[in-house]
Amino acid sequence: MAIGPWLTFKLYPPIAFGALIAATTYLAKNVLKVSPRNLMAVALASSLYILNLRISWDYQRQLLGSVIMVLAIVVLESYRGRGAKCTLLASLLLVLTSMAHEVTGVVAFVLALLLLVEAVANRAGREIAVHFTALAVITALLLWYWRILYTPNMYLGAAPPGVVSYPVYTAAAGEVISYLVVGYGLVLPPALLVLTKPGYRYLKIAVVTLFLAGLSPLIAPYTAATAWYRFLIGAAPLMVPLAIAGLTTYGEGRATVIYVLLFAVVGIPFILQYLYMYDLVAALTEFPPGLTPSPAIRPFLQDLYELSTYISANISKADLETPIMAQRHVARWIHLGIRNPEPGRLIWIPYDPGISAVCNVMTNHNTTRIYIITTKDIEALVREINTTQIETCGPYSGEDIDVKVRLLRDGTYKLYLVEVSSKQAGSITT
Repeated sequence: MAIGPWLTFKLYPPIAFGALIAATTYLAKNVLKVSPRNLMAVALASSLYILNLRISWDYQRQLLGSVIMVLAIVVLESYRGRGAKCTLLASLLLVLTSMAHEVTGVVAFVLALLLLVEAVANRAGREIAVHFTALAVITALLLWYWRILYTPNMYLGAAPPGVVSYPVYTAAAGEVISYLVVGYGLVLPPALLVLTKPGYRYLKIAVVTLFLAGLSPLIAPYTAATAWYRFLIGAAPLMVPLAIAGLTTYGEGRATVIYVLLFAVVGIPFILQYLYMYDLVAALTEFPPGLTPSPAIRPFLQDLYELSTYISANISKADLETPIMAQRHVARWIHLGIRNPEPGRLIWIPYDPGISAVCNVMTNHNTTRIYIITTKDIEALVREINTTQIETCGPYSGEDIDVKVRLLRDGTYKLYLVEVSSKQAGSITT
């Protein structure tokens, strides 16, 4: 039986999420030496942690990479130096980590480089060969992901692959701070109690790598790691066991129970999509107000898959500048068609795009073109444009606005190209 998008998105996420919780609990037990009575707290907190839940929603490759990354760190911290088999296993897990996703691949690259440096310092010939081979494979995979040797940068001229420029510093910086407050407000303080202790070299290096990339909009204004928020989210599986381990520094029992309940206060409403979650996560990039489900009807799900295939073949490389606007549950599929979209290229909204929302986004991005994905047919869009008073759209304002809509792909989820120019309002082309 062929495994298509339907089975993949129904079966894989809960299995992989369970594996992630098991891996983080295993790390807490073997590396951080969390007591058995507190391992349940690690599992519960990890299961309810809003950033872990976010990974499980549509970052499916990153979810797999996170599982393997955690296991690789366990091997490095617990079994490092126990023979050739452990050396080979550690390098193999790092390679698999990079094969799963580019975010976890960056962590694998840093850890493999550290292992190679240590092997050279110890003059361990066999380990040098193993770690050098692993580092070469990981480097090749990362370059294959990025498909370029350097990234054009509007401020520096050129930057390393994976580093992009941001036109609006304050927006990116504000989003980083929002992630720190909403995502790590509960976790960071107790985790620092462990991270400031001696030991845990590889675990610390992984956390620092993810946070440096995640905080890059604050560290290097206007120039930062592409999809920096995915690096911040990627640190989540490591931070919960660190937080529980740090909390137990000041005793066990009641404090741990209260801490897990605080996770539940945020995590359970996020799962159930309570309304106040929208206000809590509204400032977070690529973050839904709840675990928005995929369509429950198989033809709709198949159409989303075909939409992502169309975008990959016709838009992904042919048009690198024009933003794409879609509802959250649709936008998650665009990632299948566009690898590493530039900041601001994929725009998530909580509702089916309307002309007013489209013009607002075009104005905010100062663009005259935008792709929109909607279930509305062309006649409905024509009526909406003709009956909506458009005062500002893109760089134009006033009564002299001409909105043109072109249907690029038909289906349940239709793809349109919206263009605006300074002419008489209401002109439509199909």
